[in-house]
Amino acid sequence: MIPNFTQLIIGIYALYYCSNVLIDSGSLLAEKYNISKAIIGLTLIAFGTSLPEFIVSMVAIYNGEMNFVIGNVLGSNIANIGLVLGIAALFYNLSSNFKKMKLDMVFLSITSLVFSVILYYNMIEKLYGIILLLLFCLYMYILFNSNKTNIDAVKLPDENTRISQLIACIFIGSLGLSIGSQLLIDGATGIAKSFGISHLAIGATVIALGTSLPELATSLNAARKNEFELLLGNIFGSNIINIAFVFGISLVVNNDIHAVPKIPDYHLVVFLLITLTFFIVLMNRIIDRFYSVLLLSIYTYYIFRIL
Repeated sequence: MIPNFTQLIIGIYALYYCSNVLIDSGSLLAEKYNISKAIIGLTLIAFGTSLPEFIVSMVAIYNGEMNFVIGNVLGSNIANIGLVLGIAALFYNLSSNFKKMKLDMVFLSITSLVFSVILYYNMIEKLYGIILLLLFCLYMYILFNSNKTNIDAVKLPDENTRISQLIACIFIGSLGLSIGSQLLIDGATGIAKSFGISHLAIGATVIALGTSLPELATSLNAARKNEFELLLGNIFGSNIINIAFVFGISLVVNNDIHAVPKIPDYHLVVFLLITLTFFIVLMNRIIDRFYSVLLLSIYTYYIFRIL
């Protein structure tokens, strides 16, 4: 058994190192193949940083703990906006291109509303999981068809850096992020359970924070390197993937016949409030420290409200 402190140190190092690998490889892939960096952030990097949420959710479903999944998705999406974007904007003045993100805003709005309705009316059924997965497939289809690469403009890769190498680096970086975050989660979860904290609260705080660490590490590195399209693409992609893909699959594969207790309404109020605030912040085009404090304040309130 690895001591908790050792897990913490290894986890932090893995997050820092692997987020660098992920950002550098994603940026190079976009440049070499004339792919929008926002698309790389929305797909490859978002999938990579959402791996912890997916792994944790599948394990929770296997153990019959649907409230873990709900708390994880809710907490992770709130943390991705309030904590990840809030901290990034605290240290860097971020800029956004509102016009380029209209599609992502539309789908994040739709999936967030569907997710909220499912939770508000406690409709934990396979049918709604299928609906979310269909929305996810539609989003991916429109995303790639509206951002097709101009073949004539594609830069030929040099012999030293092939696409297979870049994809391998992205995969290794994603895997390392998952391992690093899991090391942090294991110690924190044990401590939380020893204090008798509910599964929903653990999922929305400890697990959600742990599984959002890849987004945080990746976004801070992206901001430091002025890769704002990768940063925002990662947040949009991760939140849509968490709801439509991770939660959608969780509903489909969930075979627990026991009713899931309805979550308190304040979870949804904060979730919808911070998503709306995110859209307002993006419309301003410049995300400065004022918005950083606003986002961090909402996230801090949510954590204290749970605990």
